[in-house]
Amino acid sequence: MKVCVQWTTRDLSDWVEYDSRLFHLAPRKPDPVPTDVVGNSPGWVHAIDCQGVYLNGHDHYAIESVAEDACRLTAWTPRLKQAVSILFKTLRPNEDGAWDTWQHFTYYSDPVRAQRTIGSGGESFRLRWDQFVPPPIELTRHGKLVTDAHNAAMETHRKRLRYDEDYLDGVPINEVSNGKLRLQAELGRRPPKQGTITYYLTDTVSATTVNSAITHECAMTTTGDGGTDTPLTSQNFTAGEDAEDYVWTTPTNEPNVASWPGSSTYLCTIRCTSVGGELSYGFGTADTAAGELARVNSALTTEESFVQQGQALFTGDGTKTGSQTWSPTGSVQSDRYQCLLAVTRVTGGHGNQTMVVNVNETGSFGEGPWTPPAAGGANLLSCLGAG
Repeated sequence: MKVCVQWTTRDLSDWVEYDSRLFHLAPRKPDPVPTDVVGNSPGWVHAIDCQGVYLNGHDHYAIESVAEDACRLTAWTPRLKQAVSILFKTLRPNEDGAWDTWQHFTYYSDPVRAQRTIGSGGESFRLRWDQFVPPPIELTRHGKLVTDAHNAAMETHRKRLRYDEDYLDGVPINEVSNGKLRLQAELGRRPPKQGTITYYLTDTVSATTVNSAITHECAMTTTGDGGTDTPLTSQNFTAGEDAEDYVWTTPTNEPNVASWPGSSTYLCTIRCTSVGGELSYGFGTADTAAGELARVNSALTTEESFVQQGQALFTGDGTKTGSQTWSPTGSVQSDRYQCLLAVTRVTGGHGNQTMVVNVNETGSFGEGPWTPPAAGGANLLSCLGAG
């Protein structure tokens, strides 16, 4: 499988592509000591990436070929008693026939922050640090600490890799258009609608006081633009940090239903095209951050009621859906639908991690079981931008 490495160098460098089966031949330098000087020859790792999921800020890294269509990326820092190991398979059709990612995450820490969780496109485990077994030495490369300024410059300099553009090995040519994976939702490859109204996520600012310190506060619309492909990048997350980072809200007087249906499915689907490998996120509780699907008043000043997704928090990139059966009582016709995404960094050493949600397309949307409007009606779910 294709993998990418950003080597730690004095002059800013970008990703270098490798075949995971041949990574044991990649440049290698000894485990560094503080007095070692960073030059321009490769051998110390700054970051590694597969399918747009990257690992950075650790003392040691390994890339292991597991099969022709699978590889494993591992990063660990013994002094912090933290590690993450990710098993990747090439893009493949999911249960709805959509070409998507399959990624299995295992986090090790002391203490353990959470128990086993099961998400879409793979699984996520939280295990004790003493259960971690380092990869073989011939596959191991070491990280090298640099100044905060140089680290930030390296992070900014490298290209943002995407699963749907930079990792298309094994994807049939008819599934690719203009160098990108075709938008699967536009091909009808998504869970079937259940008589709901669909609101597509946008980057149009829709400020709210229901929540505070949100990086992106935006709108939703029933007119999905499949050609804009707008990436919304989260805030930087350092080790142990979490935040309510994205919120999308329907327009004024939408969905324009006096009594919201009960015992019905409400959901939000996002297409995450790139993400730090130590981030978990969703429309549920992420440590101290609280994601949710909510009913808010028309002025966007009061949250009237909410529910959280029934799924475990998500890890990795690809298409993710948070949903829950809900009976939102006490609604009035002017109430609006709001989807709040929370993000947390499960483990981590130095450096920042971010995630990217693609909007202004039909692959990211919110839905509720309201009666659809007459033909020609349009609805918008906005993104609030506080920063």
